[in-house]
Amino acid sequence: MMTRVPGFRSNRVPTDYYANAADLFTASDSTSFRNRFQRHDAHPGESLFRMPPIRLEDHLHDAFVRELRKESPPTFVLEYHGGRCWGQAGSVVTPNNKVLAEMSYEFAPTIQQYQIFQQHILDRPRHLPGTAILLAAPAGNVYAHFLLDILPKLAILERAGFDWRSADHYIISGPHRTFQAEALSLLGIESHQVRDMSAYPHWSADRMLIPSRPGISGNYPGWAVDFVRQLLLPLAQVPSGWNAAKVFISRRMAGKRRIINESELFESLRPLGFQTIENENFTFREQIGLYAAAEFVIGPMGSSTTNTLFCRPDTPVIETYSDSSVNVFTWSYGQFVPLRFAYLIGSGIVNGEHNPHEWDYRIDPAKMRAVLERLVA
Repeated sequence: MMTRVPGFRSNRVPTDYYANAADLFTASDSTSFRNRFQRHDAHPGESLFRMPPIRLEDHLHDAFVRELRKESPPTFVLEYHGGRCWGQAGSVVTPNNKVLAEMSYEFAPTIQQYQIFQQHILDRPRHLPGTAILLAAPAGNVYAHFLLDILPKLAILERAGFDWRSADHYIISGPHRTFQAEALSLLGIESHQVRDMSAYPHWSADRMLIPSRPGISGNYPGWAVDFVRQLLLPLAQVPSGWNAAKVFISRRMAGKRRIINESELFESLRPLGFQTIENENFTFREQIGLYAAAEFVIGPMGSSTTNTLFCRPDTPVIETYSDSSVNVFTWSYGQFVPLRFAYLIGSGIVNGEHNPHEWDYRIDPAKMRAVLERLVA
């Protein structure tokens, strides 16, 4: 049964932080409680090397150049007795009301800009008896981030010696969406065990298991990709009556980053055997099955192309971008499937009401045919 517990200054907004677990363990002001924390190492750090993608231009776009080599940090699980966390991204709060920055990452330039430091007062935490696993991350309820920022945390738990299936509670980034509910249920996590941070933001537990980040967001090591594939591919279900091998992904149901001449582009691809799909029309299992069966995938940057994670090795994939925003997320993890990857950049349609990352754009059908021919040559 959940109860509210006061905790030490648990409704006061933190004003300070520890940079990492090492600082916590050595800080003079943590001597009275540091025995409530144990660190359990998982994966060692590693260097990630990536092959340049296929493209039309001689010059590789800078967004790819910056990611050709990255250092992926070691992973671990922080076991926190009497643990406490707050907010959508899962800020970890110590007994003396400091944020543990290493375990509380957000998409913000500085930790001082994290959401927890912007509050006036915190609701008191609701307490969870037994063991709770913190499966939160910035944008953790977005499909792409759920698959690659959240689910690999289960691999970290396993590598550190914990059975994640035996936990009493699972604290997730919300709002709790259909794909999250379906995925967690397929993994044996029942709805009554799930605590949605958007429904209530502040939780404590007798024992909280907190996996570190599975690499830098957008830069995932091979073990993370392998784990998600091995975890979910056995659940694949090809949609009834589906027989298309070549997939063209539509984003027309999205509110941003749409290919504005999508119909024209698709008509140029239809004679080659491509069929348009909208991922939203399929269940989680069907999406896995559809992409596992695909022989060629073309689609715009976004969560819509994340299902290429489930493609067979060497599947050709073309991802499109606006010249106002190039995000190499798919290419970065696709190295470890591996995908045969190419990209094409279109012309962004300026919209002063939106961030350039959200602009719609136009793709030249002739250039698409050219990059497709180069990809399969």
